[in-house]
Amino acid sequence: MIFKKYGFWFCIIIMAFAWGCSKIVDIKQKESFSNLSKAYRQALLWSEFEYAMSFHKTDSQKQTEIDPIYKKIKVTAYEEKHHMINSDATRIEQTVQIQYYWVDQMLEKNIMVNLVWEWDTQSENWYITSGLPAFK
Repeated sequence: MIFKKYGFWFCIIIMAFAWGCSKIVDIKQKESFSNLSKAYRQALLWSEFEYAMSFHKTDSQKQTEIDPIYKKIKVTAYEEKHHMINSDATRIEQTVQIQYYWVDQMLEKNIMVNLVWEWDTQSENWYITSGLPAFK
């Protein structure tokens, strides 16, 4: 009798709870992306390429050695131009503009870099699946 009387409202409450839980996950993923993308930006700005590599997902899941050429690069600016999130919020394509110079040349250059971030459901973390920027 009670279920017949309040069944509709019970279903509404259950659906609202389920929707709320999914939104909490979305908020957690967005907050995680925001924090990680800022930390990645800082790593590049400080030319900490070994630390920046820890944001990248490698095939072997092990951190690989950084090419010594990166020791000759100093990043002076890093600006996000835009990003696109896929429909299920598990992939973000981010375009950034990076200004840098080679230590021995002192000539500033610009490159546009496309980063692909993917959400790993097992570790509940974002990883960059594209490589480190190719400074030329």
